[in-house]
Amino acid sequence: GLQLQSCRWLDAHFTVERDTAPFWERYVASMYYSLGAMSTLGSTISAVSTVEEVVAMCYAVLAAAGFSFLAGSLSGMAASGAVAKQEGERKVFELVTYMKKRKVP
Repeated sequence: GLQLQSCRWLDAHFTVERDTAPFWERYVASMYYSLGAMSTLGSTISAVSTVEEVVAMCYAVLAAAGFSFLAGSLSGMAASGAVAKQEGERKVFELVTYMKKRKVP
């Protein structure tokens, strides 16, 4: 079978011998720990059961997706605002050039 190297967090997670725990429980625990560490939620959400770990992982993924969408939307709005400002400046420049060419006071 699959053998896991010694991991203190995995030993702390399982109160019984971790090698006797089903593979899917060890897998979920590993994914929960990894996702918690990557999303900085590791110490914020303390799941007790495997079901709670799955729910916490889903929450973390949805939160990351929501944050990414919000950041992308704000970035897009800022970029479109810069383009609109640049377009306005170009139109003013064309108007001034036209007025100078036609000698409008």
